[in-house]
Amino acid sequence: KNGERTEIEIIAGYGGSKFGIIDAKNYAGKFPLSSSLASHMASEYIPNYTGYEGKELTFFGYVTANDFSGERNLEKISDKAKRITGNPISGFLVTARTLLGFLDYCIENDVPLEDRAELFVKAVKNKGYKSLEALLRELKETS
Repeated sequence: KNGERTEIEIIAGYGGSKFGIIDAKNYAGKFPLSSSLASHMASEYIPNYTGYEGKELTFFGYVTANDFSGERNLEKISDKAKRITGNPISGFLVTARTLLGFLDYCIENDVPLEDRAELFVKAVKNKGYKSLEALLRELKETS
């Protein structure tokens, strides 16, 4: 956008020296992860935040107010980002309701605060999660 620096909404640090970047999308209806938005994440955000504060960028993601589409573009972002930065990086799409459900799940199951991010990151596999059940199913398959 005419040389103006765009910035990501959320930087999520975890594990001491790792972090991810999260773009919050407040669309009234369905948020479509379009090719142009995917390209922006891969060629702007990820390179700009790689090495931020000397830490390792390990994931990117989108939290949506409601439904989403364009899940297949997550893989395209990963591929392009790897070509640009040389580092493998995966992403996710998740609804805000699913993310809040995950936090409730962690609280109800006494998951220690420092373990919650590590647990969530296990589900970051270029997939989208529209329900807590889908997210927990993915976590069960990886543990």
